[in-house]
Amino acid sequence: MPHVVLEEVTDLPVASQSIKLTAVRNGSEILKVVDVYLNRSGHTALVDCVVVEEGRSQPFFVQLSQKDRQITVRLLPATDPRRPSA
Repeated sequence: MPHVVLEEVTDLPVASQSIKLTAVRNGSEILKVVDVYLNRSGHTALVDCVVVEEGRSQPFFVQLSQKDRQITVRLLPATDPRRPSA
């Protein structure tokens, strides 16, 4: 599963607070950030998202995990949205 690693990030709780709850439209496609959930230890956050493509709505989560001074960003595999068929 592809992911992104952000380096030299020291505080996931602070970083997760900067994620804006928003909706972005590009033609008929919509991406909405619904909420951000931070676990009690402050080392993992889930970003609750919804994408609308071709009239079909798909919810999914983006997972942020901190280890030392790095945050790994990836789609939560259990909620990976399906691409529309071509």
